[in-house]
Amino acid sequence: GDINMDGYNDIAVGAPYGGPDGQGAVFIYHGFPIRSGEQWGAEREKPAQVIYSSAVAPHLSTFGWSLSGGVDMDRNLYPDLVVGAYLSNTAVILRTRPIVNIVNHTLVFLSEDRTLNIEQTTCTTRIGAAVPCVDLQLCLSYSGVGVGPQADLAVRYVLDAKVNEPRIFFVKNDNRELKKTVRMNKDASLCETHQVYSVPSLKDKLSPLTADVTYTLLERQQPPRRRRNAPLTPILNQQQQHNLHDAITIQKNCGPDNICIPDLILTLQAPEAYILGKRELLSINIRVTNDAEDAFEAGVFIPIPPGLLYKKFVEQENTSVTCSQRKRDGQTVIICDIGNPLPMRNGVVFDVLFQQAGNLEKPHFQFVVVANSTNKEANHTRDDNVARSTVVVNVDTKLILYGNTDPEMLTYNISEYPDGEIMYEEDFGPQVIHKYGLSNKGPSDVLQVDIVIQWPMKTLEGNDLLYLLEQPFTSGPVVCDHVPNLNPLNLDLFNRAETYKRLKLSSSQQLENMSTSTINVDKFSGSGSSRRYKFSDSQEDYHDSAGSEASFSGGSYGSSSFSQSSSKGYGKNYSTSYSSSSHYSSSSSSSSGSESKSSGYKTGSASQNQIQQKEHSRHERSAEGPELDWDVETQNCGANDCTLIKCTAGPLGEGDDLYLYFRSRLRLQTLQTDSMFPYKDVKISSRIVARVGRLPQRVNPDFLKVQSMRVSTPVSPAVSLDTPPPVPWWIILLATLVGLIILLIIILILWR
Repeated sequence: GDINMDGYNDIAVGAPYGGPDGQGAVFIYHGFPIRSGEQWGAEREKPAQVIYSSAVAPHLSTFGWSLSGGVDMDRNLYPDLVVGAYLSNTAVILRTRPIVNIVNHTLVFLSEDRTLNIEQTTCTTRIGAAVPCVDLQLCLSYSGVGVGPQADLAVRYVLDAKVNEPRIFFVKNDNRELKKTVRMNKDASLCETHQVYSVPSLKDKLSPLTADVTYTLLERQQPPRRRRNAPLTPILNQQQQHNLHDAITIQKNCGPDNICIPDLILTLQAPEAYILGKRELLSINIRVTNDAEDAFEAGVFIPIPPGLLYKKFVEQENTSVTCSQRKRDGQTVIICDIGNPLPMRNGVVFDVLFQQAGNLEKPHFQFVVVANSTNKEANHTRDDNVARSTVVVNVDTKLILYGNTDPEMLTYNISEYPDGEIMYEEDFGPQVIHKYGLSNKGPSDVLQVDIVIQWPMKTLEGNDLLYLLEQPFTSGPVVCDHVPNLNPLNLDLFNRAETYKRLKLSSSQQLENMSTSTINVDKFSGSGSSRRYKFSDSQEDYHDSAGSEASFSGGSYGSSSFSQSSSKGYGKNYSTSYSSSSHYSSSSSSSSGSESKSSGYKTGSASQNQIQQKEHSRHERSAEGPELDWDVETQNCGANDCTLIKCTAGPLGEGDDLYLYFRSRLRLQTLQTDSMFPYKDVKISSRIVARVGRLPQRVNPDFLKVQSMRVSTPVSPAVSLDTPPPVPWWIILLATLVGLIILLIIILILWR
C-alpha cells in the first residue's frame, strides 16, 4: 500500500535471517514515478526505512518470515503492516504514523536589489549604536492526512554560518543565532520577520551574507502509560528538506552588475646594496595603485628573505596600511592590508623595514612582493601585480695594521759583542723587538685574516742577521704556525718569564695607545705618553708614543707614521728617554735624551742628521698603489733570506684587536763583514703581508686588497765620547793664512 500517502504504492521486503544479529529485518521502499527512458539514481534504490527484530522485541527470531499489508488497523487513514516471526510463533502489527508536510516555506532577505548598503545606518542596536540593517522573513505552513489542527515547530536561525567571524547579527539579541518555537494552524500560513544588522567594519565584502533556518516537529508529551489504541504522534515528511537558505550581497561601487574587476599596479624600490654589521635597518618602499574598480581585501604579501627579520612598517603620504607577520606554507610572510576596498584611482605608499639576523643562504637578499585582492583581476592586467628586487650584501670593514720597533733607533759599540763562542743571548748582540698590531674598526665583522710575516733571519750569504730567539708572542684572536729551527745555537735566554710578562703588560696597554694614535691620524698629528716599568734590578723609562699604521678597507687603505721608543739592555744597567712627534705630511722630528754609564751601546742621543734619517727611514709606509698579488708578495723577501711566519686571525668584530711580538738579537758582525751592508748606517726591516680570507655570510673577500707594511730598525755605530771633535776646515784655512802673514812680516823685518 501507499504508507506515506504520496500517491505511489510502497513495498515491504522481509528478511527473516537478516539484520546484524541474524534474527530478521523488514525493509520499506517508497514508490516513485518512472517516466519513459528515465533512469533513477542510487538514492532511490536504498530503503526508506529498515526495521530490525531487536527494535521490536527481544529474542524475536525469523522476523519478516511473512508480511501482510494494505489494511488500516487503527483507522488513522494510513495502511499498517503485519509481520510474522515463524520460529517465535509471533505476529507483530506495525502501525503507520501520520505525516506532516511543510508547504509554502520560504526564507528571504527583504531587499529589492538583493544588496545591503553598509553606508546607510537605519537601525540601532541594544547599546544604541547606529548600524546598517535589513529584514529577514520566514514563512511556513503545513498539511497532511490524519494530522491534527495544530503543530509546533522548533526553529533555529543561523547567520553567516560558513564563516568563523560572522558579519551580521540579530538586532533582537546581538547574536548570530536565534532559536524559537512557533505554533502553526493546519493549512494556514505563518510569517515572522526579524531585523538583521551588519557590523560597521567589514573585512570580507565580497562573499554573500547568508541566513539558514532548520526546523523540527515538536512531539507532544505522552503519558507514562499510553492507551492501547491511542493515536500515534505525527512525523515530518522525510522526503522533504527541513532547512531553508537565503543570501544577500553587500552593495559595492562596481556598476550595474555589482561585480568589481580591479587593476592593481605594484612598484617596489629597494637599495642596491646592504652593508653587514652597520646596524642600519634595510628599508624597501612599496607603492600600490588601483586603476580600475574597487579592490576588496587588497593586500601586499612579502616573503622575508633568509637572514632578515621583520622590524616594522612606516606609512607614507597619509595612507592607511596595517602589516603583520604570519606563517604560510612553512615560510614567514609579511601581510599588509592596504584597503577594503582600495577604491578606484587610489593608492598607498609605505616602507617595510628589516634588520639583519641569522645566516644568509646567498650573498644577497631576494625580494618577491605580490599585491592582490579577493576579487580577481583580468588576466591581461596581472603582470604588474608582482615586483622583484635583489639587494646585494656587501661588507664594509676597515682593518688597520700597526707596527713599531723596540728600540726605535739602535746605536751600537761592536766591541761589546766579541766574536767567538756564545752561550748567552745578551752576548749575541743587541735585542730588537718588532711589534705588529691589527685592529678591525668595522662596521662589518671579519671571520678570518691571513697573515704572513717576512722575518730577516739571515742574509743571502747565509750570515745571521735578526736571530729570532723564540716563537712569536701573540695577544688576541690570532694563532701562528710553529716556526721551525729557532735558536739553533741553543742560547741561554735571559729572564724569559720577565720578557713575556713585559710583553703581556705592553699588550694590555697597546689598545689605548693605538686608539689615541688613530684619532691623531684623523687630525694629522700624533702624540704619546710615558710609563715606567721595573724589571729585575735594572730600571728603564719605557715611553709609549705611537708606531706606524696602515689600514685597508674596501680595497683601499691609508697610513700615517708615528713612533714608539723604549730601551732594552738585559744585563746592563742604563736608562734612556725620548720625546718625539710626527706629522702626517712631514718627516721632521726632534729627539733628545740622556745616557747613563753603561758597558754596552747607547740609544739615547744622536746628531740632528741621524734623527732626521731615523724619522725618514724608521717606518716605510704602505701607500696606495697597484693591487698586490698574494702569492708574489708573500714570497718576495727582497735582499734577505727571510723566514716566512704564517698566522691566522679571526673572527674580528668591530673594535677587536690582535698583536704579534717578535723578539730577536741583531748579529753586529754581519753588518761589518757581509757585502750587503756597504755603509755604516743601515736599516733592518721585517714585513707583514695581510689579506682578508673570509667574510660573514659567504661574501667573497676578493674585492679587498692585499696589504703590506714594514717595520724598520735604523742601526748606526756609536760615536766615541773620548774622541775630540774634528777641527773645522775654515779654522785650518784661517790659521794657515795667519801663519803665512806672520812669516811674511818676519821675512820683511830680517830683510831690512
